[in-house]
Amino acid sequence: MKNLFISGDIGIGKSHLLRNVLEELNVSLGGFVTGKDYDHQGHTVYIKSLNDFVSFQNVAYVIGGKDIYSANVYSKNFDSFGAKTIDDSIANRDLTVMDEIGVMERNSPIFLRSIINALDSEKPVVGVIKNRKDDYLERIKSRDDTKVLFLTGSNGWQIHKEILEWLQLNSIALKKKQSHQWQQKRIDMYERALCYEHSDYPKVLLSEILQRT
Repeated sequence: MKNLFISGDIGIGKSHLLRNVLEELNVSLGGFVTGKDYDHQGHTVYIKSLNDFVSFQNVAYVIGGKDIYSANVYSKNFDSFGAKTIDDSIANRDLTVMDEIGVMERNSPIFLRSIINALDSEKPVVGVIKNRKDDYLERIKSRDDTKVLFLTGSNGWQIHKEILEWLQLNSIALKKKQSHQWQQKRIDMYERALCYEHSDYPKVLLSEILQRT
């Protein structure tokens, strides 16, 4: 399977888990993540591009609570900025990220088509998909080339491991594990402590630290 999504209840930590995994990868990333900006009336939802990690576009405004079905959705922004973000990732990046696919974009046909194009492409897709009863979401989840992992409050480490295994099966390189590197500030602190006449640090221990850093 070349596509993988994390699903689960609202607030369970799906995006947090995915972004932790992305930190471990040694490939070029594209696609998008979503974010929120809050004010005294509600919050703005925006898409941020991972192609350049800078550009973003507001796609909805939710008044009051969290009822996304009553949100003021900017469908044209999904169809323009959102679709282009996915298309550019398919063309130029190793891995396309979609965090997240939900229901706000249900009236943005160009954006929805770009999602399908990414899933149909030769490059792998990893993302978050809402745990909602929606025909479009169900069609994605039921694809033969797509795996969906359901995150709960107790299986985070297992899901993390499964995602890494899936990435490696899809030839996505991970960063090499590095030994702990001492920061220069810490080294300087130990050196000052070693030279200080009334230091509480055992001199043998400090000498050993300095020899090994």
